[in-house]
Amino acid sequence: MMIKNILPSQNKTMNYKELVNRLNTIDWFSKLGQFDGGKKAVPIPNLKPWDNKEFSPKLDINIRKIASDMDWLPSTKEQEDPINGDNLKTLLQDVPNGKTQVMKAYKVAMKSLRGFETEKLKSGSNDFSQVAKGAALYCVRMAEQWSLW
Repeated sequence: MMIKNILPSQNKTMNYKELVNRLNTIDWFSKLGQFDGGKKAVPIPNLKPWDNKEFSPKLDINIRKIASDMDWLPSTKEQEDPINGDNLKTLLQDVPNGKTQVMKAYKVAMKSLRGFETEKLKSGSNDFSQVAKGAALYCVRMAEQWSLW
């Protein structure tokens, strides 16, 4: 099965091999804070909304709403997939060498994440870099599983 590339400007699909190759060249989190929004989108320029347990009253009302309602991606292997549940794991059992392929891609992603820039993932006394790394690895696992069936 092919999966859609997440970049809207590139209307193509990627298979497993292309996805693994792309993992070797990804500049993880380099575009953080650069989204300029759109008609129905509010950009979040930084991680300041999460500096404290309580949201600052000075915080833009739209960003406060997004920050308070946001659900975070899983950041550990033990957390349940909030989108697919166990469906992808079940489907992966029918793919010859599926688990091995997903683990191979996971290892490539771990290696590519070793030197990523963490400064944009720090705000106040909070360092979100390990959580971001875990969420990136979660996304890689899901993308790889999708690409295999």
